[in-house]
Amino acid sequence: MPDGHRDPDGYVCGRLLGSSIQGDVYEAVDQAGRAVAVRVIGPQNLSDPKTAQALDRDVRASLRLDHPHIVRSIAALQRDDRRYVVMELVNGPTLRDFVREHGPMSEHDAVVALTQLAQALGYAWRHGIAHHGISPDSVLVEPARSGIAEGSCAKLADFGLSRLRMPGEEIGFPIVPKAVRDQNGWRDDIHALAATICWVIGPNDERKTPTGRTTTFLVRGVSLETMQLLGCMLDHDRPPEMSSWERIIDRARTLSALRRSA
Repeated sequence: MPDGHRDPDGYVCGRLLGSSIQGDVYEAVDQAGRAVAVRVIGPQNLSDPKTAQALDRDVRASLRLDHPHIVRSIAALQRDDRRYVVMELVNGPTLRDFVREHGPMSEHDAVVALTQLAQALGYAWRHGIAHHGISPDSVLVEPARSGIAEGSCAKLADFGLSRLRMPGEEIGFPIVPKAVRDQNGWRDDIHALAATICWVIGPNDERKTPTGRTTTFLVRGVSLETMQLLGCMLDHDRPPEMSSWERIIDRARTLSALRRSA
């Protein structure tokens, strides 16, 4: 680790995996030799006592989450003036890097990712936890699991760390005007998940057209049914049924089956 950083007790950190406003992430091993990832949250992110207390509370709450599409938090530690979040080590890039390397996802793969992440968020919500920071950078992509019909396995990271996100930080595709995001709370998980899925489908330069309560828009090669679902999730005045993760998951599963058989 760089000068000024010390390994958390019980772990030995190695190569740097990535850096963000939420801190540096290192590959590490525990005392049993198991590979993990360790995020180091420095004092610059903890200078405000209220933020530090809320961060500690949220990170410890994330330790309760155990879901195949959530990066599992293993431990929350402190040493000197730094906090450490120990997580499972995911063998794959962020969603943003995945799209940069492979190009836009097919509609079917994007709908599968939507289903996976909606299941993860619905599970977290049932445990009283929201994410508040979904973006292509907070989703990691692993190879498909053995025996599962999926192009890849999406895992949502950074639960409990969204308080360290820079104010107004964008995901790279402002699907709705900033005024609407501010009015509805742009960190709303349903809205942010839909915007992330729109970003991975691309190209996203078509204009959307409001029709009644549903915002519809067209992207070349993507079915109207998929666009309608994403539009409902993005709409700041979405129908009540689109505020239910169960309904969103059911719709996404139906679309995934249709796209698989197409």
